[in-house]
Amino acid sequence: GAVFDYGDNTAIEDCVFELNEEFDSASAAIHSPFFAEVLRCRFQNNIGGGVTITPGSWSAAPAVTISDCQFFSNGHTAVDAGHDTNIERCVFLCDSSFGGGGKSVRADVSANRHVAIEQCTIQSQLGSGSPTIDFHGFAGSSVSIHNSIVRHDGDSPATGLLALSYLGTFDVSYSDIEGLPPSYAGPGTFDAFPRLFGPLAFDFGLRPGSPCIDVGDPTSALDPDGSRADIGALPFDPLHVLPPRLFC
Repeated sequence: GAVFDYGDNTAIEDCVFELNEEFDSASAAIHSPFFAEVLRCRFQNNIGGGVTITPGSWSAAPAVTISDCQFFSNGHTAVDAGHDTNIERCVFLCDSSFGGGGKSVRADVSANRHVAIEQCTIQSQLGSGSPTIDFHGFAGSSVSIHNSIVRHDGDSPATGLLALSYLGTFDVSYSDIEGLPPSYAGPGTFDAFPRLFGPLAFDFGLRPGSPCIDVGDPTSALDPDGSRADIGALPFDPLHVLPPRLFC
């Protein structure tokens, strides 16, 4: 890993973590029970995963906020949340090319802990039935998914992108989730191709005509253009276009 932190309320901002190798159980690019914020960082091709938030005896540790980050092709798990964690406006491209696993979020939390996934875009290249959000919870714990996109990149419809073990609950609302079980479906949820510009090229913008435009939670803050919130990490930008391509 790159950062093994036992400090208090550490903020990690505007960093790039790439090609960190697995050494031992603390092998993620960032591994700590105590840091408070990870902001505007990119995690790519880290064999041991992206961010690990240590669970267990640190019950008084504050909630961790991970916002405006990018997680691309990390082994094991991009975010391994062991206690209260807020994941906001992040994009994930998860596969198993580096170190196996490739899950985007793993929540392994004790009773009455909460992991919130807010306004994120998650694109999985794992096989159908392989969870990209894996929740191991206990009584009173929960994972909420709100104003977010969770999709599988494949020719056939995916199932099982969300997995729940033991106790705890999924709270899913105003999100586009492929193969969402009816038992998890809350208000504003749907399953439709989101029309992203090019997630495999790390472009997670919404194309014109995307079903995710202007259908987010009506109580959420308005988008920069003053319209109702979009679903996903990046609001629709009518000026956004594909990059130039060379054909000859």
